[in-house]
Amino acid sequence: MADDERHAPGDADPSLELPSLRSAFRRRPRRAPKADTPPDPEPERRRQGPRIGRRLPGPLVAVVTGAIVGLALVGLTSACLHLCSSLRGTSSCGKPGILLLLVITVAMVFLGSLLLRLAGVTAHGSTSFLGVGLLVVLILLALLPVLDDWWVVIVVPVLAMLSYAAAWWLTATYREPGERVR
Repeated sequence: MADDERHAPGDADPSLELPSLRSAFRRRPRRAPKADTPPDPEPERRRQGPRIGRRLPGPLVAVVTGAIVGLALVGLTSACLHLCSSLRGTSSCGKPGILLLLVITVAMVFLGSLLLRLAGVTAHGSTSFLGVGLLVVLILLALLPVLDDWWVVIVVPVLAMLSYAAAWWLTATYREPGERVR
C-alpha cells in the first residue's frame, strides 16, 4: 500500500514518536447533553441489605462470633475424627489428619470473618484471623492432652469467645495510630 493511499491529501506526515501515557489516561470532559434529548436518569445505586437501626456493640459481636466458631470447630473436628476412625479403623488420621485440621482452621477464619462482616465490624478479616490463631494456640497449650473428654465441647467455645473478644479489642484499639474506637 502506498503512502498516498493511507493518508488524506491534506494530512501532515505521521510522527514516529510513541504517544504518552499521560494523554492516554487523561480524563476527557463530558459533553453537555443536547437540548432536544432528555437527560439520562441517574443510574440506580446498588441496594444494600436492610440496616439495623442501632449497631451491635463490638465486644458482643465478637463474643457471639467466637461461640459460633468454637462450636463449629469442635463439631468439624469431631466429625473428621469419626470419619478417620470409620475409614482407617483408628482414631488417628496420620498425615491426612493434619491437612484436615488445617482446612478446618482456615474454614473457621472465613466463617468468623463472614459473621463479623455481616455484623458491621470494620476489621473483620484480621479480627477473625487473630481470634482463630489465638484459639489454636490456647488449645495446643492447655487442652491437647484432654481433647477426647466430653467437657471440651464447653471449654473450646468459651476459649473461642475470649480469644475473639481479645482479638476485637486489639484490632479496634490499634487500628490506626492515635485513634481508638469506643
